[in-house]
Amino acid sequence: MNAQRAEKLKNLGNEEFKLKNYSGAIKYFTESLQVCPSENTYSNRAAAYIAQNDFKKAIDDCQAGLRINEKFPRLYKRLFKAHLSLGNLREAEAALIRAKELEVSAKENKMD
Repeated sequence: MNAQRAEKLKNLGNEEFKLKNYSGAIKYFTESLQVCPSENTYSNRAAAYIAQNDFKKAIDDCQAGLRINEKFPRLYKRLFKAHLSLGNLREAEAALIRAKELEVSAKENKMD
């Protein structure tokens, strides 16, 4: 039951994100995480924080998601973007390398 409620809240957050209502998306993602934490929802909320240029919160969410699943490539990609935006080049490079290791064939890896 909790997993279904968390998924529904995450999906509402995804809809808000698509509408570029990042504050609304963060609200739903936060509610979803309170019901049932997941690496996917942390990743989505990190994306919303990145869209708001709140890179430190994005990094915190990526790290929280990685504590759940350290092999979730999207978290490393978002960690890369957040660190790069803050000028943390060493950390950004490490995150990108890890994303590439986990998802060798992803076309956006070449762009990054």
